[in-house]
Amino acid sequence: MEKAMEKNIRAFISVKLPKDISDKIITAGRKMDRSWARPVCNSVHVTLLFFADGISKDQLGMVIDCIDAVHVKPFTIKVKGIDVLGGRPPRVVYACIEKNDELAELQENLRVVLEGMGMKFDKRRFLPHVTIARIGRPNAKDLSSFLSKYKNFEFGSFTCEEVFLVKSVLAGGGPLHTDLHVKRLQF
Repeated sequence: MEKAMEKNIRAFISVKLPKDISDKIITAGRKMDRSWARPVCNSVHVTLLFFADGISKDQLGMVIDCIDAVHVKPFTIKVKGIDVLGGRPPRVVYACIEKNDELAELQENLRVVLEGMGMKFDKRRFLPHVTIARIGRPNAKDLSSFLSKYKNFEFGSFTCEEVFLVKSVLAGGGPLHTDLHVKRLQF
């Protein structure tokens, strides 16, 4: 599978957040102690699907057609609060997306259509979130204080009007993301 990934495009489907909300998330991330937290500042987004085996150049057109075939109207997303993922110790600090049936429907529709075409995805349960930082061995007191401060913080709401197919290239300073396709949601 590693050789297949070398030839394939590492990619995911996402919803990007507007600049005002992204800036608040980035600012929160920068308040964590850098000795145990590595803030993610180059791409603030909600990942809907991550292609487990990547996408071959031959599959790219089909993936774009499948994304375009999914019809969902624009809807509102609210970003509120911060939490952690990854067990003990946690590995990721993230901004929470409030329960959202439209976002869950969009993710499920994309997954079903693309799996029907043979695409494979990360098998974890869909938990819509925005990664703020990857963390090593956090100071428990510092992390607890940070989480308490932002537990109910309202980062904001926005209308989701676009879905992105994004190429991700792993680099030393964090992944580099390039948009491969934009699907505009329409009424």
